[in-house]
Amino acid sequence: MPKVSLVLDDEDVEDADALVEDGEAASRSEAVRILIDRGREVEDLRTDLQHERARADDLQRQLAVLNEREDNV
Repeated sequence: MPKVSLVLDDEDVEDADALVEDGEAASRSEAVRILIDRGREVEDLRTDLQHERARADDLQRQLAVLNEREDNV
C-alpha cells in the first residue's frame, strides 16, 4: 500500500480520532481509509438515488399516459 501524507483540518482529525476512540479503527490511518470508503459509499448512494428518481419520473409519465388513454376510452 503506498504511503501518502495528508493535511487535514481539525474537524477531519476529530472525526478520525473518534473512530479510533470508538474502536472502529486501530489507527488514524485506518480511520482515514474508513472515512474515504464512507465517502465513496455516499457518492454511490447519491448516484443510485438519482437513477431511482429518474425511474420514478419515467413511471409517473407512463402512468399519466395510461390514465389519459383510459379516460379517452
